[in-house]
Amino acid sequence: MVRSSRHCRLRLPVLQVDVMDRPPRNPTAPLLDLFVAWRTFYVTVLLVTAIVGNFEWQRVSGGSLNQCRAVAMTTLVVAQTFYAFNCRFVTNSSLTYRVFVGNIWLLIAAGFNIALQCLLIYAPGLNEVWSMDFINGFA
Repeated sequence: MVRSSRHCRLRLPVLQVDVMDRPPRNPTAPLLDLFVAWRTFYVTVLLVTAIVGNFEWQRVSGGSLNQCRAVAMTTLVVAQTFYAFNCRFVTNSSLTYRVFVGNIWLLIAAGFNIALQCLLIYAPGLNEVWSMDFINGFA
């Protein structure tokens, strides 16, 4: 038993430093407390502002409607990927190298997500299905 528990311990992700210092959650408390509701609202406003802002910026810069759609979709995918890394820590800052270590599945999912987005934009058949066009990143 000691040997197997030692190996399991090595495979668990690295937790936050103060995780054992925090008091346990009240079992009668709702899962979505005021902090989670505020954070969800705040991130939603940021995402919508970034998506609409980049869409309009591409449109004003002379991009076609399909290019504007591609820019908006790419903004959503990149912002959600950053938010997934941000959610690894509840109260601590995510601006550290530790956000990239300890959870290999998050790295795999982020890489797959970005690769799929590039496929949707630049694959000749798929971008027509989703009504997106090539973007060069400079417009």
